[in-house]
Amino acid sequence: MEWKMEKENNNYELIVIMHPETSEEDTKAFFKRLNSTLESKFKGKIESLNTWGNRRLANPIKRIANGVYFHALYTAQSDSVVEIERIMGIDDKVLRFMHTALDPRVTLTKHLDQYHSTLQEVQASVEKKLAKRQAVRKNFS
Repeated sequence: MEWKMEKENNNYELIVIMHPETSEEDTKAFFKRLNSTLESKFKGKIESLNTWGNRRLANPIKRIANGVYFHALYTAQSDSVVEIERIMGIDDKVLRFMHTALDPRVTLTKHLDQYHSTLQEVQASVEKKLAKRQAVRKNFS
């Protein structure tokens, strides 16, 4: 009798920077392909996908100064990371990507809540800085 252990799904965070001239259709097709790969081969799926928009890169990549940032949370088996990174490495629209394995003791919804609260804090900080800059500009006018 042979025992076959079912691999447990893990939670992952994925940041992807795509070429700024990538169309919305190409972006949707790319993430649809990632999701179908996760579902068919690794019993996982993308739970959350957010765009951070077009932002300036800290350092140009292949003489490209801007990139479109995406943040995704997904669940899948551990061997999915290699396949996902292979797919992203092949696609010339992907400038950079980064995987992070999330703490298995914390649920994915809790990670998502932490992500949203951090995003709100950053947004409030940015708005505060902008208001401060505008106040300084008014004083000089």
